[in-house]
Amino acid sequence: MSYTLSSHRESILKRPIRPQSSKNSETSCTQFQREQAQLEHRRDQYRQREYERLRALYGTPEDKKAIQEKLRHELEELEDEKKKLEELQMLEDKRIIEEMKEKEEFEKFVQEDMRKEKEQYAKYLYEENKRIELEKMRREKMTREEEIEEEKKAKDVFYTNAFMKSWR
Repeated sequence: MSYTLSSHRESILKRPIRPQSSKNSETSCTQFQREQAQLEHRRDQYRQREYERLRALYGTPEDKKAIQEKLRHELEELEDEKKKLEELQMLEDKRIIEEMKEKEEFEKFVQEDMRKEKEQYAKYLYEENKRIELEKMRREKMTREEEIEEEKKAKDVFYTNAFMKSWR
């Protein structure tokens, strides 16, 4: 018996057919009720506006005064609301300006701190380079002195070896 693994997949055509998902579908009844409620709301608004217009045109003097008073009151409320919004906008603008000033001050502080650190680093590098240069000069001077000493010794050895014996 040989067992082999099949590398092919079953065809998509052989999959069972599933029913359509009902999550997104709406019944016609609920949709119709929602549309009817929207239409009824619009009709009510239209009737209310028509009644107010007729009352303003053909109403009694008391009705006209009441409408004028209502409109004046609504206008005052709108003006008060506008003032409140302007005050809130001014406060928001002040807050934003203060935040910007704080941010600028912080950036200046950071830049100043970075400048100081750069100066300290430059000073450190200058001193370190100066120390290295002095050490290098000291070593060169010592090697020159050692070379001079070796040359003197070599000359002395040469002269002593060359002229040791008298040729007389």
